[in-house]
Amino acid sequence: MTIETRKYNLSALLIIVALCEIVFWAATIPVYLYLLENSNSFVVEQADYFWGFLIIPIIILTFVLNISWKNKSIKKFADARLQSNIFPSTSTTKVIAKYILIRFGLGLLIIALANPQYGIKRKTGKAEGIEIIIALDVSNSMLTRDMSSANRLQVAKRAINKTILENLGGDQVGLVIFAGSAFKHTALTTDHNALMYSLDMVEPYMISNQGTNISNAIETCLTSFNMESRTKKAIIIVSDGENHEPEAINAASKAYKENGVKIYTIGMGSLTGSRIPVYDRNNKLTGYKKDSEGNTVMSKLNEETLKNIADAGGGKYNKAESTELGLDDIINDINLIDKTKTGTTGYMDYSDQFMWFLAAGIMLLIPAMLIQTDTIQRKKKIKLFEV
Repeated sequence: MTIETRKYNLSALLIIVALCEIVFWAATIPVYLYLLENSNSFVVEQADYFWGFLIIPIIILTFVLNISWKNKSIKKFADARLQSNIFPSTSTTKVIAKYILIRFGLGLLIIALANPQYGIKRKTGKAEGIEIIIALDVSNSMLTRDMSSANRLQVAKRAINKTILENLGGDQVGLVIFAGSAFKHTALTTDHNALMYSLDMVEPYMISNQGTNISNAIETCLTSFNMESRTKKAIIIVSDGENHEPEAINAASKAYKENGVKIYTIGMGSLTGSRIPVYDRNNKLTGYKKDSEGNTVMSKLNEETLKNIADAGGGKYNKAESTELGLDDIINDINLIDKTKTGTTGYMDYSDQFMWFLAAGIMLLIPAMLIQTDTIQRKKKIKLFEV
């Protein structure tokens, strides 16, 4: 007589688990990398949700351990001759089907949470804001590395991109760079992406006249505004403050009192200071700046000057501590300034595609919940003592 045992085929299940992972990742990673590399119309809005895939190994381990535990429990509880009469029938095929549906369903839901976006629509909207000129110090002292692994200028550019431009909404923003002299680098625009690209190109060699002439920077900012417009105006000065010209405070006071232009300052660098690196034409470090007596020059943040400029200009001062630059107070203050309609603005909007992955994931998970992996067989007569 054939003895019917109740046991799941663990080897077959392990093979299916491995095949599921190969199929899933072979289908998603190449497509993702291809679109990311070759399509300007593809972005992932919430890429951090991809960390959700870390739950998959936990699910796999739980699934395998559960099946292994069931097999051991069945074997331990009853002799093989009695298992068919005591336990419900086991179906490895149904377990495999259930696992496949759950595995791919969860994978699709995680992708849906990340919200892949494909396709660009150009939209127009009403632009409201103020006029803001960012005055960025590009003197050689901004190459000093006393804030992080990057120099002051690199930290400033990253922070302007990340913190300022992402929080200014419909404001028109322009860029002035300065050292011993100043010039308008980018005219006022609501196209913040273009300004961010322009900002990335800024380097100290663009101004041969070295120094830190903040008063000249303020005057250049004023000429960059549309003074005939009634739009509110502000200047954000990003500098280490190594300014030795008293005219800067007077220039800030005049800009605020006569033209209503508020001036904010952001201090870059440490109070203890560090050496100013010197590079050759190939951007290779050749040493550190020295004074006329051969002593190494130490560059440190001049907070007093920057605070006085902000006070005179009716604005606020913040000391940069990280790539965020501690700009919350300044951004909040700027956002409180009355906005003026500046016309219409065009922007590109990506089309959401999460709904397709969400629908597919739900369509897989619903039948997975309905599959009964253990089926109780009703028997008219259970012969427990049949040999």
